[in-house]
Amino acid sequence: WSPDGSQIAYVQNDGIYLMKKDGTQKRKIVDHEFFDGQDSWRLHEIPQPRWSPDGEWLVYDRCPEINCLIAESAIFKVEISTGNIIKIIQAGINPDWR
Repeated sequence: WSPDGSQIAYVQNDGIYLMKKDGTQKRKIVDHEFFDGQDSWRLHEIPQPRWSPDGEWLVYDRCPEINCLIAESAIFKVEISTGNIIKIIQAGINPDWR
């Protein structure tokens, strides 16, 4: 849930999506294949996008290959209003805003 409770971020096999709390206005904000199509997630678990405290960004991790090492995974943030994606650091998983 977004900090103001108006939106939900969720992961599907082909990316990260946003929707209003009532389930309307779904839109893909990150285009990345998190799922290999054979019932296997790319990393050790389903990515968990996390909202920034101001609700302007999501932070998440992603792996370029199926079963990649932590060193191959990276942490990104995506701006909600524009969809602009910025790589924060290589070799990271499970990001959070603190």
